[in-house]
Amino acid sequence: MKKKNRAIIYVDGFNFYNGLMEKGLSKFRWIDYFSLSKKITPFNYEPILVRYFTSRIKGDIDKHNRQHKYIISLEAHLGDKIDCQYGRFQTFQSHCKQCKAKPVYCENCSEEYIKPNEKKTDVNIATSMIMDCIEKNTECILLMSGDSDYEAALTQIHRIFPKIYRVIAFPPKRRNPGMFNNCDFHFDIQKSDIQASLLPNPVINPKNKKQYFMPTEWA
Repeated sequence: MKKKNRAIIYVDGFNFYNGLMEKGLSKFRWIDYFSLSKKITPFNYEPILVRYFTSRIKGDIDKHNRQHKYIISLEAHLGDKIDCQYGRFQTFQSHCKQCKAKPVYCENCSEEYIKPNEKKTDVNIATSMIMDCIEKNTECILLMSGDSDYEAALTQIHRIFPKIYRVIAFPPKRRNPGMFNNCDFHFDIQKSDIQASLLPNPVINPKNKKQYFMPTEWA
């Protein structure tokens, strides 16, 4: 039997998460991205690694703790099949869309409205895709994101590594027609595949037998 070509999966964590929330699929946040990858990767390629990109939540301790529990559960369950990489959050003053004045204050409590923006994730993903091609780690890159920031990287990968198969798997509510010309194949990730790709609850760490339960708020 012919050995399948390798595929590395690149997950834009917040792009996927926000798509789930906007689509009304919040109960599927306890997702196993490697299991999902095996369901959606083109049949002649085999996923060997998920690179998961996110930033640590700051300012809300409950959200931070839920995110932390999820990440350590992913790492415990998948071991060397997942590589988590982190950007950071940077806060900015919000401004009025009409007059561009800063800052903007809440009409209810009069507090200044500060907007958190995730930084470095797009750079980290683009760099990882390019380096995996340079180091000959994969024959296929599968990007789970609908963010147009990756268009240039995907285009240059095709120019320099024309044999690398580029796949974009759009998360829920993240289909971006502007990216169609920057890949060899694209599709929307289906709810049924997400629903069938959840982590066990609890996740049991095979090294120390510690159990990690899905946050009750995610049920």
